[in-house]
Amino acid sequence: MKYANLLKRVNNKVSKSFRIFVVALCLVSVFEIALAERLNSRVRLFELVKSDTDVQEDIKAEVKLGRQIAANILGKYGLYGNDTINEYVSKVGHSLTLELGRREIDYYFSVLDTEEINAYAAPGGYIFITRGLLQQLQDESELAAVLAHEIIHVDKKHIVEALDIKGFADSHQRGFVTFIGGIAGSARVAFDQAVDSALEVLFSQGLHHEAEFESDKLALQILHHVGYEPGAIARVLHRMEDSSSEYTEVIRSTHPSFESRLSHITESELIAASKPGAYVRVKKRFSENTVGL
Repeated sequence: MKYANLLKRVNNKVSKSFRIFVVALCLVSVFEIALAERLNSRVRLFELVKSDTDVQEDIKAEVKLGRQIAANILGKYGLYGNDTINEYVSKVGHSLTLELGRREIDYYFSVLDTEEINAYAAPGGYIFITRGLLQQLQDESELAAVLAHEIIHVDKKHIVEALDIKGFADSHQRGFVTFIGGIAGSARVAFDQAVDSALEVLFSQGLHHEAEFESDKLALQILHHVGYEPGAIARVLHRMEDSSSEYTEVIRSTHPSFESRLSHITESELIAASKPGAYVRVKKRFSENTVGL
């Protein structure tokens, strides 16, 4: 009987000890989980801060690269010396970026003083249309179509992708961070090489065809969203396709054929986006602000 009571007491003591151990273990587990969560939160916070820092540095480098490319483009062609026309083009361009442009960069729109029929977009928001192309246009919706196409090149970072520049790259890649704060040594060399490569893409090599097709299609969506007649894109492409001018030589060599670009803007898309009476072309304002071209 004593043995039975003793055994019971031992069992109770063991059970009590075990319960205490289990509770303690649970407390330790809860503490460890809480600690782990705090550590994970700090890691996530660090990653977010680092990610945000990386993004900001990338933007700085993209703008720096684009500014130099833009300077080279202006050096090649010169800025068209009509303030009224430049201001008008800039206003139309900015009206489009307010709806769909990247919020982290500023956009700049200018007219290049050349008979060449073309338009250019440099990283960081620098967009140009040539005087020759502007002369081919017949209304504001067509101007918006051209500028929207170039805005998409900036928004989708097509030049950056073509140059295969990554964010904070490893030793086997060129990274945007390489360009930050560097004017000497390898940073300067890498920067100059990137500028030269970008100019080659713009003036001779051209972007991947898919990038041009994407820009055409998304430009159509921008026009639809803003209220310009989406068929303006097709009208501009048809007009350039029919042109036998020597001034279309560069755009023909750096872009897909006008026929293939038109085939990627399907009739169903134009019909879906073009409700009769729902869109504007704005011929009068265009004519009034492009006098003297």
